[in-house]
Amino acid sequence: MRGANDALGGGEHVALTATSDAAAAYLRRAGDRVVLVIANLGTTALSGATVASPDRAVAAGRYTLVSLLGGPAGQALRVAANGRIQGYRPLPSIGPLEIHVLELARAR
Repeated sequence: MRGANDALGGGEHVALTATSDAAAAYLRRAGDRVVLVIANLGTTALSGATVASPDRAVAAGRYTLVSLLGGPAGQALRVAANGRIQGYRPLPSIGPLEIHVLELARAR
């Protein structure tokens, strides 16, 4: 998967903050490609966990998220004019020890 996706293969790493200590989240970006990786490192399901980014993490706009692992698609994302993601809940629930790799695609 890393060989087929520039963002995963060698893109810039952008750490995200999560509302749960059991969640690990980051972006990988290269050019116009952006991938969100979120993992539940805990042994119980996470419900309602949200993530936030620093300014200029992603170009402003609306995005849909497509799973690169064949799992569920992420919730639609709106990025503010400052490029910041705030209070974004990628999935309603993330199972224990589960990881999701979601590519951002500009909504039309």
